[in-house]
Amino acid sequence: MPTLPEVLENITPRIIHFVLISEECTELPLVYYVAIKSAKLRNPDYTVLLHTNVLPTGILFELLEASIQLRIVDEPHAIFGREIMRVQHKVDVLRLQILIEHGGIYLDLDTICIQPFDGFLKNKVVMGRESESGLCNCVIISPAKSNFLKLWYNEYRNFHNDQWNEFSVFLPMKLAQTQPDIIEIEPRETFFWPSFDPESLKDLFVYSKNFPKAHIFHLWSSLARDYVSKINITNIFEHESTYNLAARQVIGSDRKQIEGEMLSEKILQATNTERTIFTEIYAKSQWGAGSGNGSHPASTFEYRNFLERFIHMNNVSSVIDIGCGDWQSTRFINFGASKYLGFELVEGLVESNRARFGSDQVEFRNMPDNPLELPQSDLLIMKDVLQHLTNEQIFFFRDFIFPRYKFCLITNSWKAINYDHNSNISAGMFRSLDLLVEPYSFKGGYVVETWNEWERIRTMLITGGC
Repeated sequence: MPTLPEVLENITPRIIHFVLISEECTELPLVYYVAIKSAKLRNPDYTVLLHTNVLPTGILFELLEASIQLRIVDEPHAIFGREIMRVQHKVDVLRLQILIEHGGIYLDLDTICIQPFDGFLKNKVVMGRESESGLCNCVIISPAKSNFLKLWYNEYRNFHNDQWNEFSVFLPMKLAQTQPDIIEIEPRETFFWPSFDPESLKDLFVYSKNFPKAHIFHLWSSLARDYVSKINITNIFEHESTYNLAARQVIGSDRKQIEGEMLSEKILQATNTERTIFTEIYAKSQWGAGSGNGSHPASTFEYRNFLERFIHMNNVSSVIDIGCGDWQSTRFINFGASKYLGFELVEGLVESNRARFGSDQVEFRNMPDNPLELPQSDLLIMKDVLQHLTNEQIFFFRDFIFPRYKFCLITNSWKAINYDHNSNISAGMFRSLDLLVEPYSFKGGYVVETWNEWERIRTMLITGGC
């Protein structure tokens, strides 16, 4: 159980509560991440608690984990002997139980904080008007042991599952009308504007507008499914809407890590396709001789000489080789005292290379599904690989893999006869590449260039990584 801040009697404490009830462990959705991070960002000295019956997973939860507290709770199945069937009603009950015991600020997970809450920490409950007849329980601000919340909770003796928002919206308004001294009602502009009508939802998700009185935006997930379902990291940073502009400020420097993780799912799909294609190519000798003419010892003389000199001159102690192939020419490279680790998609090649060339200094492994799992080394080499990858994969390696290494030597075909240049391709196909120009725009320089009868082969040096 996390330790909560000391509670001042009758004053709402600096605690923000979120509740997540799920049937199974799941990755934290992006909208939930934005809600939780925005609450902490706008209220940095507040304790933020996530009350949940499961342990969330994924990169988004990992990014939040150090700044929030997790409290494992049991989901309520009944209240005052009445069965609770919908998960939404279970959360309704939990939020009241939590606030009555601890006090603080409850927020739904489909909110985003725009301004701090200090002005609402009072000796009474604060809620926002959703409509003329209702107060929305998406935001509840309350001291512990609030009489208003106790009255509200006690009304659940009459709870029934047939009503959607009778106990969460209309009931608190009825209580507020009979107990006006123990609750303060904020106008709609504070917590619930833009509203849930179609034009207001466009103001939130389609247009970019200013709402200076808003302390949060509520996404109205049950009514705005078409909009909320389309929220992703790409949409947020490419489309100028009210929500997206606010979310960009919240995501901030986490963007690159989130994009990398989410891109890795697409990378996995392409990698699986390439594994199938290349396995068949080697099984049927479709390139004529193992890894093809471009890997023949006669075709790699200048490249091998340069690599040996580079390793020696830069005191390289470890090398990883992405797409090591069948080692038909790599076997002739003198790696000096460097440790070599070759990665390959085709499992049969890994087994064969281990048996033929493995030693204390030379190791071979299957390529990980997620390239982010590649180990560190002084030098990364990648020969005749990017030319078979999709543009999305190339950008992924450019932005998330190569910057992790002090040196990268990337070799690819250029000006191959009868093939496209710098075009996008399906996973596992081929085109030649000039990585210095658009759409790739790598930050590097070519250091080796050779010719064979049908293509030009160039090696690029990239420096300045970790």
